[in-house]
Amino acid sequence: MDTIMTSMPWRFWHLLSQALPVGAYQYSQGLESAIVDGVVSESESAQNWLLAVLQESVALVDLPLITRVYIGIEQCNDDEVRRWDHLSIAYRETNELRREERQMGAALIEWTKSVGETVPVEVHSFTAAFALVAHNSGVSMREAVSGFAWMWLENMCLIATKMVPLGHLESQRMLRSLCEQIEPAVQRAVLLQDHELGSNSLGLLMLSARHEMQPARLFRS
Repeated sequence: MDTIMTSMPWRFWHLLSQALPVGAYQYSQGLESAIVDGVVSESESAQNWLLAVLQESVALVDLPLITRVYIGIEQCNDDEVRRWDHLSIAYRETNELRREERQMGAALIEWTKSVGETVPVEVHSFTAAFALVAHNSGVSMREAVSGFAWMWLENMCLIATKMVPLGHLESQRMLRSLCEQIEPAVQRAVLLQDHELGSNSLGLLMLSARHEMQPARLFRS
């Protein structure tokens, strides 16, 4: 992981920043419901939850989609990029997750255009937009996928820190431990066949659906 991170240019570091104006801090991807329902209540259960979602959702949907969009951009195959962009939204099984994918995607494309970067093909999902901007920044496909996994984990750990709540040292130890699972997740995503894409996290999807009707919410998903 250290070797990967030190080779990334600063433009890609900026893409991974929590300060990037795409609204990631507004979304918990079902973690808020998991905390409210008592599924996640302390650092051990939080770590187990995030590891399961990384392995059975992010590694099976987000990461392989980024690889496919990245390859499409490299090959100047706009039709292929659009196909995976549309599927990226279709793979989100709940209304909240679909809105999140579209809204963050639109925000990232708007930011990209505002700083004068080229958008070679119009995309609407966050994963496709991320792959596009990562390609623009000059990093390899594997670096892009690893960076996305890091960004996702950091954001989820910050949400757990606020909501469980966890102490900051405890949260950072959890993040450090979870980061050891990035490389296996990336390896799985890179080798995944098209017919194998799709989340295996039924519990996550049920909590995400319930979150849509939760009367009091801090997050939008």
